[in-house]
Amino acid sequence: VYVQQIDRRGPAWAAGVRPGDIIRELGGRSVRSRAEVDSLLARARIGDKLPILVEREGQRLRGELVIVEKP
Repeated sequence: VYVQQIDRRGPAWAAGVRPGDIIRELGGRSVRSRAEVDSLLARARIGDKLPILVEREGQRLRGELVIVEKP
């Protein structure tokens, strides 16, 4: 899933996700669509820590996305 833009104050940025990245896995599951990402995020609870795998310039990078309450 291609990341077009991202909030620098949000949890994805804190997890290391940057514009231009491709999200390959979230929460230990392979994702291929925005709908899959949205579904996994909708099921997560505040405080959950989801492992995330992104691809950037041919390299695979791992991080941890901490779910926070929406402002």
